[in-house]
Amino acid sequence: MSAEEFKRIIKDYDEVSTAIKIHREKTKEMNGRKKQLETIIVRFMKHNKTGEVQTKKSRIIHRESKKTLGPKKSEFKSIYAEFFNTVDWNTFPRVPSIEKARMLEDYMKSKSRVTYSDALTLKTKNANK
Repeated sequence: MSAEEFKRIIKDYDEVSTAIKIHREKTKEMNGRKKQLETIIVRFMKHNKTGEVQTKKSRIIHRESKKTLGPKKSEFKSIYAEFFNTVDWNTFPRVPSIEKARMLEDYMKSKSRVTYSDALTLKTKNANK
C-alpha cells in the first residue's frame, strides 16, 4: 500500500467517523422530540379513552405495560436483615435448608414492585390489503 493510498483511507475513515457522530447527535435530538410527541399523544388518547388512531399510512396503538422489578442490589443487605429479624429463631434452626431457602426467596419476592408505563406502537398498514 502506498503512502498516498494510506492517506486516502485515513481521510475516508475520518469522514465516515464524523458523519456517524453527526448522525448520532441528530438521532438523539429526534428521539427527544419523539418522546415529547408521545407524551402529548398518550395524554390525549387516555383523556379520550382511545386505544388506537388510524392515519393514511399507519396505526398508532396505545398500550400500558406492566413490569415487575425485583429489589436493587443495594437493597439486598437491608432486606436480608429484615428477613432474619422476622425469623422465629426457636424453630428456624430445625427447618430444612430447602425450606429456609424457599422462605428467603418468598420474602425477596414480596419486596418486588410493579411499575406501569405507557407506550405507543406504530404499525404500518400493509399496501396489499
